[in-house]
Amino acid sequence: SIVMSSLIYNALRLADSLFKVETLAETFDKNIINVPIDSVRVKNVIDMLEEKRSALRLLLAEKTNSVNPVTQSMLNTVKTYMQELGDTDAGSISWNYLFTSNLKELSGAVLHKTVFSFRLAYIKEIEKKQGISLPILLDSPKGKEIDDDNVQKMIHILARDFSKNQIIIASIFHYVDDEHVIHMNGQLLDQLEAIN
Repeated sequence: SIVMSSLIYNALRLADSLFKVETLAETFDKNIINVPIDSVRVKNVIDMLEEKRSALRLLLAEKTNSVNPVTQSMLNTVKTYMQELGDTDAGSISWNYLFTSNLKELSGAVLHKTVFSFRLAYIKEIEKKQGISLPILLDSPKGKEIDDDNVQKMIHILARDFSKNQIIIASIFHYVDDEHVIHMNGQLLDQLEAIN
């Protein structure tokens, strides 16, 4: 019985080793161990890249500081739009806030109105400096805790200040009288013939 168990155990091990399929991840793990990595050199490269990033941030800050006319114009536009949308803190926004990507402290309607104001200010500056009227895509304006009053204010800003731009509103609601509506039912790929 012990001999039989031992034979079965060895047969199973042999079968396992003969038919073992190694996954790509396992192969990678085995091979990466053999790669000589000099941790000092890696750290030096990381330090060098961090220095370059700091230098680029400093250069960006110098180019976009508070005396830059484009920065000032954009800041004034952002403040104007935010005030129109009822943000009472709009006056306290400083120039360096224009270039932040950290908007985690904002949520819901405040975040939506802030992003709306910022993007329109960027579009307005590009239009002034480059003469390009960029298209504007407004995705579900009512869907971000925005009330009807603020949606109407947003539409008013778009109609007033961006009449040359193509404005695409993705929504189940209708916001303007002279709209061109494309109905999408089901999946987008199923609708390609209907759009053409």
